[in-house]
Amino acid sequence: MNCIRTLSHRNKNMVNDIVYCHKMIFPDSLQNILGDMYLMRSFYWYMINHKKRGILVYEQGGRVIGFLTMRCSDDIDNYLKYIYKTIIWCFISKPTLLLNNSLMKKMLNYKKSIKSLHDEKIHLELVSIGVLPSFANKGIGKELLREFEKYTINKKISLVRLQIFKKNKKAAKFYLSNGWSKKAMDFGDYNLFEKNIICD
Repeated sequence: MNCIRTLSHRNKNMVNDIVYCHKMIFPDSLQNILGDMYLMRSFYWYMINHKKRGILVYEQGGRVIGFLTMRCSDDIDNYLKYIYKTIIWCFISKPTLLLNNSLMKKMLNYKKSIKSLHDEKIHLELVSIGVLPSFANKGIGKELLREFEKYTINKKISLVRLQIFKKNKKAAKFYLSNGWSKKAMDFGDYNLFEKNIICD
């Protein structure tokens, strides 16, 4: 049986499944380089304040095969403060991480990009979405996106946004075909996409 549901802190036991999905879906991700502990703590962060952020999972036969993470722009929790000790532990256990220029650049630019997005109208940010490669092109990503929009309506938020890596033409095409539009704002290696949601 297939279902999509929103996780809470009570579903902490499912974090390992989401970490596995992330590693399979985004094998070259800089987050994967930091390791499983970092990924687990990151995903759990989305579960501990369900009023301001969340995770949707797509399950098939009790197995997580896709997920979506989101965050409200007025979330005042400090992610870097939350994850700081985990990052220090990652660098201590893997000192070669300090030599990874892409990782260091992303970490240094993280605060800047988040602040520039959150200074404007309150919106819901789609942070990440993915489906296991063996289940790709079956409409699961579209279903997760629809559920995300329903979640937005329930929160009475009329604007959703996300950032897409400029070289990811496939993702850009996917969002454009689902009613999103590309905005003329510079975010370095990323493009900003948004969609207005009609709330009853």
